[in-house]
Amino acid sequence: MRNAMAFDLGTKLGCAWSSEDQVHTEMVDLTKGEKDVIRAQKFARFAQYVKYRLETDKPDFVVYERPFSRGLAATRHGWGFAGILEASCCFLDIPCVDQVPTTIKKWATGSGKASKEDMIAKAHEALGKDVSEHEADAYLLLMYAMEKTGL
Repeated sequence: MRNAMAFDLGTKLGCAWSSEDQVHTEMVDLTKGEKDVIRAQKFARFAQYVKYRLETDKPDFVVYERPFSRGLAATRHGWGFAGILEASCCFLDIPCVDQVPTTIKKWATGSGKASKEDMIAKAHEALGKDVSEHEADAYLLLMYAMEKTGL
């Protein structure tokens, strides 16, 4: 199994990665439970996290769930995180691609309109442990990408 990494982007983000025939998941709260964290602080925290994760785990490729429009602040955050992730991967010469959420949902559950609960249940079933909705999305995205790339 090659090393791969997947991100469910957001202020509470999910990350899943494979290394040495193991899969790991993590959820990170970029606000750290603080109130009134400005967008630039969240971007800086995300950039630090991504740098750490990429340099530590050295994935062969990265995939992330494509942000979608859902209000100005959330849209700006989503695409900001995507830009930071793509630039970080570019600096380290790691291929980085996005995938639409409905494709992952359909692959994982049979329905492109699967609920968060459906996605969490699928990830829980596969991992045998409780995961957040963000970890579930990242994990299922990772499994999808690995299957489609033949890893």
